[in-house]
Amino acid sequence: MGFYQYLKDEDLNAIHAASMEILQTAGVLFHDPQVREGLAAAGARVDGERVYLDWRLVSSLLESAPTRFLLRARDPGKSVTVGDGTYLGPGYGAPFVRSETGGRRKALLEDYENFVRLVASSPVLDVNGGVLVEPSDVPAPQRHVAMMASAIRGSGKPLIGITKGQREARDAITMARAALGAGDSPCLIGLVNVNTPLAYDPNMLGALVEYAREGEALIIASLAMAGATAPCSIAGTLALQNAEVLAGVCATQALRPGCPVVYGSVSSVADMRYGSLSMGAPEASAMAAATVQMARYYRLPSRTGGSVTDSMLPDAQGGAESAMAMMISVLSGVNFVLHACGILESFMTMSYEKFMLDEEFVSMLKFLAKPPSFDEEALAVDLTVQNGPGSHFLTTEHTLRHFREMWRPGLFTRGNYDVWRMAGSKDVKDKAREAWQSRLSAYSPPPLDSQVEAFFREMTQAPVDHNAL
Repeated sequence: MGFYQYLKDEDLNAIHAASMEILQTAGVLFHDPQVREGLAAAGARVDGERVYLDWRLVSSLLESAPTRFLLRARDPGKSVTVGDGTYLGPGYGAPFVRSETGGRRKALLEDYENFVRLVASSPVLDVNGGVLVEPSDVPAPQRHVAMMASAIRGSGKPLIGITKGQREARDAITMARAALGAGDSPCLIGLVNVNTPLAYDPNMLGALVEYAREGEALIIASLAMAGATAPCSIAGTLALQNAEVLAGVCATQALRPGCPVVYGSVSSVADMRYGSLSMGAPEASAMAAATVQMARYYRLPSRTGGSVTDSMLPDAQGGAESAMAMMISVLSGVNFVLHACGILESFMTMSYEKFMLDEEFVSMLKFLAKPPSFDEEALAVDLTVQNGPGSHFLTTEHTLRHFREMWRPGLFTRGNYDVWRMAGSKDVKDKAREAWQSRLSAYSPPPLDSQVEAFFREMTQAPVDHNAL
């Protein structure tokens, strides 16, 4: 299948050249001495906390970054090779939760556990964990442990790790390896975000250092806002974003050559009326497509946002914006997607109903992205000639062999009005609510080794340092 190409080759070259000028003349702030020392040892010029990179050094460091890597899972059959195909993850980082019965409220650990189970039982999502939501009822110093324990207990899929600081990253790696064991490939993939423009904060860098030195995978992602934290043009924002991501990728390779790393972005525009981020904007989808192309330009795996929207509700706006964003990313050939299901309000809220609705659309998109067969059996010329004009194919053996290959909805309405009315005249959000509640009640997590479970209980019950709250 050919990929959607938003940028021309000359556009890619122009972005690359502009980014190199930014890296050489403006530099990037790395607020961590370990990272600065690693880059200096690799040949970068360091002035205080600012690091300057030229193309020769960037090119040399990129050579060691793998084009693909295996991300191990607790269930080995669910492991994925990042860089081959498209793999999808859930929403990430939302402090709030919405359901049709409870409205919008602060997220709780119970919500985190619920979403772990929904992802684990999802037919379309491939990775689990991370900061599915921020559980407000768990003290901040123990929150990362509670989330990691829940993600590992509740799912056999590959895991997104916690990257809130070096201690949190170390704990996440320790917990994941306790459950999955040591291996030649990563058992976690962590998300490191840039502070646009051109800065990496100490917490993100602490996690970057820990993951890189341990050989765990990292997504280096920019969230540049055109008109606010980036130039007010798609081209200028892409040039800045590219410089930021390349600098982070270089940091991982300077610390550990061959560290698995993904080129990521969720850049968009600022709405000038409110000064806020707009993820439902068409510019966000344009930048996502460009991100995939830039990652391919450097032979790196790519990551974009997924079913993102500015809508406060799982309504028509949320569906339209999410469908646009998700479709562009997948048809561009992205390798890794966060926020594929459930996110509202530009990353602020996870919705149970939208999770299920996004899942339905993603299943349609996965069907669309897989090319059909055009062999003799599929073309069915002999059958069409045999049946001739004015006939039908309902009762043929060919239909019996192939009808299960057609996409069938789980939530979306088909049939006629009378069929819909007799089924209760349900709105699709009503069906989504019933679906997530039914999924949760039916799901049983895979068993966890008793020694690992005891270790997790010990970690989650450790005394809390209230000075850190």
